[in-house]
Amino acid sequence: MGTIEFDVALINGKLIYDGKVTLPIEYDGFAKTLVTPGFADAHAHPQVIDVGEKRRYKNSYDWIKRRKLRIDEKAIREDPDISSRLAAATMLLSVFDGVTLIALTGSVQGNVLALRSIYVHPRVVLQPTILDRKGWLSPQEFLYVMQSFLVESRNVYVGLFLHSLGLASLDTVRTTIRIAKEKDLIMAMHLSEGVYESQTMRELAAMNDFDAKSQLVVVHCFTEPSNCKMLFRGVVSCPTSNMYLYGRTIRSPSNYDALGSDWPLVTGTLRTALSQAHAVSGRRTLDVLINATVGGYRIYGVDWAGDALIFDSDLAKVLESPAEKPKYVFLEGREVIREGTINGSFDYRYAEKMKENVIKQAFEKYPVR
Repeated sequence: MGTIEFDVALINGKLIYDGKVTLPIEYDGFAKTLVTPGFADAHAHPQVIDVGEKRRYKNSYDWIKRRKLRIDEKAIREDPDISSRLAAATMLLSVFDGVTLIALTGSVQGNVLALRSIYVHPRVVLQPTILDRKGWLSPQEFLYVMQSFLVESRNVYVGLFLHSLGLASLDTVRTTIRIAKEKDLIMAMHLSEGVYESQTMRELAAMNDFDAKSQLVVVHCFTEPSNCKMLFRGVVSCPTSNMYLYGRTIRSPSNYDALGSDWPLVTGTLRTALSQAHAVSGRRTLDVLINATVGGYRIYGVDWAGDALIFDSDLAKVLESPAEKPKYVFLEGREVIREGTINGSFDYRYAEKMKENVIKQAFEKYPVR
């Protein structure tokens, strides 16, 4: 246990000024800003390193159809070395930014290999992605992966991710729902990203006796946030990617439960999404901070005891600038970042260099020809 005096603290969703608190962490001292739990990135694609040119798309399906990528996404996902190094860079950059929980979609092989290759990472919700396209998992393949690949690991939790209604057959949707129900997994998916899909998904869930209010997390939902908030377990807003592709996003923090970076290696970690969410909300500081911290933990049912951040910066700077890094990061009470480094030598700049090197190699190895 440690005793921390602070100027300002966000503790379990409550702002407190000029106080002292005892927490289950390895630290005694002072914090200009204390945040516990840390930031939760509720939706991240670690293998995405190119998203096409910036323009205004109508919806997610329009973007997928019209985008012009410079890199072969399928080849990236299937390359165990590159996909795992991208995931490792994502997790390291995130933890240096104070992300203590991250939900990873994309290449399950790459994400698992990354977890095995680094010893410091946030708590992770692994969400193998199901999609009716070559190079992605079918529901049946997910079951195989779950049984043979996703072994129990410290701070790793298993879910599943259905990419979207428009890119999955009715049979795939039904089978994915059945698996989530039978295995008691939290299912997540992209929904209502420029189109109206909430009622269709509600009806599909009801037809398959699936309790979407307790087991389905939906991502984006800027077309109909109120409906999504009412019908499903949780809504994840990704303001950075939404503004980039569509010029719109959910503005009121009352209409979503958690925040996602979406493309952490393209547009920045959850801290960038937090700054943008705060700006578009009209500076609703506490509501946005709740969604960026306890919100992500709650929708995935993850315990946050012992997760905390200590900043030398005031809260306004933490909110406005991702460049303001935490001085200390704690996971389950263990100190994983000290004075901005891992083991006194491995710092954010090193992780950034890792990212730059693997992205450069990926573009050289798998360009679209």
